[in-house]
Formats: sequence, structure tokens, C-alpha cells
Amino acid sequence: MPPPPRDRGGSARRARHPARGLALLAGLLLAAAALTLVLGRGPAGWGVIAPGLCASFLPLRATALLAAASAGALLAGAGAILQRLTANPMAAPEVLGVTGGAALGYAATLFLQTAPGPGALALGAGLGGAVTLAGLSALAFGRDIAPARLLLAGLAIGAFASAVLAAIIATGDPRAWAILGWLAGSAAAVTPAAALALAAAAAALLAALLLAARWLEILPLGPALCRALGLP
Repeated sequence: MPPPPRDRGGSARRARHPARGLALLAGLLLAAAALTLVLGRGPAGWGVIAPGLCASFLPLRATALLAAASAGALLAGAGAILQRLTANPMAAPEVLGVTGGAALGYAATLFLQTAPGPGALALGAGLGGAVTLAGLSALAFGRDIAPARLLLAGLAIGAFASAVLAAIIATGDPRAWAILGWLAGSAAAVTPAAALALAAAAAALLAALLLAARWLEILPLGPALCRALGLP
């Protein structure tokens, strides 16, 4: 449980009408998605996709768009959870070293297995991130360290992971290109099944966040207030 945050001489600002802001963002997202589906760049420059090519291009673009949006939603949810757990607005998966741990898990799966599939690679990356977060949690609970020091520990883990991955890529092994592509991030080769799985995971995370909204609101207040408000 994070310690109580220091008084910064003011309360957090809240939107008076959050539903309006969410509706505006949703509208902008739908508009950007529609433009992404029909606009493209060809030899003559930017323009609308020709009607004869819609049947072949639209499914590919829709799949990549769904995967990218779902991955972004999952990252946003993970960042929000970590910020509440650590009572620090700077917390994020990459800052806490979770992204580096996931990359090491991905690389380990790629090198330890012969031709691993997408499921095995995703599981390896997930286990790497989970082990990193578990280690940071054990460090925080064992020494009761402040959130700022927890972020420093996460940055150290991320730097270590970056150094290991850079050494792997420098070897010139063909599998290093797969690691580099995974680190860069691309939805070009995603399959419809993988895109639907990401969308389902994003929907499940959103549902879990809504169910735990009260806990996430109380957590940054510190252990004493949390116990007084009924949160273990």
C-alpha cells in the first residue's frame, strides 16, 4: 500500500461534465477510424481508396485498426492501474520496468523454443512482465519504500533490459530482427483472431476497472484512510 501523498496545496482538478468529454473523445476516435479505413497513399499521393480495392484493403485495415486501438486501450488501462497503486502520476509500464521485463520474456521464449507460435510468445512476454512487477512489489512491501524510489528501481530494471536486448540485437542473429520488430510495434501482420483477442482483453480490463473504481479512487489516499474507508 503506498504511503499518503504529500499535500501539494490544492486538490486534484476534476471535469464538471466527464460524460461530455468522453463522448467527444469517442466521436473523434470514430472519425479518425473512418478516415483511416478509406484514406491511403498511393503513387499519386494521398487519396480515397478506389472502390474496386475496398474489398481487399478494408478487411486488412480494419483488423490492424482494431488491434492497434485495443493495444492502446490495454496500455492506457495498465498505466492507470499502476499510477493508482503507486500513488504517482509518473508511473507507467515502461517506467516501472514492466515493458523491459516483457521484452526479456519475449526474447527468452524466442531463443529457448524452436519456432514458437504467437501464443507462446505472448505468454512469455506476459510472464516476463509479471515477474518484473512481482519483484518490484516484493521490494516495495519488504522495505516499505516510497513511490519515487520504486520508480527508480523500475528505471534501473528497464535500463538493464535495454542493455541485454541491445547485446542480443548486436549479435546479428536472425531472431534478433523479430525482437526488434516486436519492440518497434506494428499491427501490419496481425490476424483477425489476434485482433479479436486483443479487443476482448481490452473489454475485460475496462469491465474490471469499472468494478474496482472505488478501490482505485481510495488507494492513493494511503493505508490509514484506506482502512478507515473499509478497504483492506
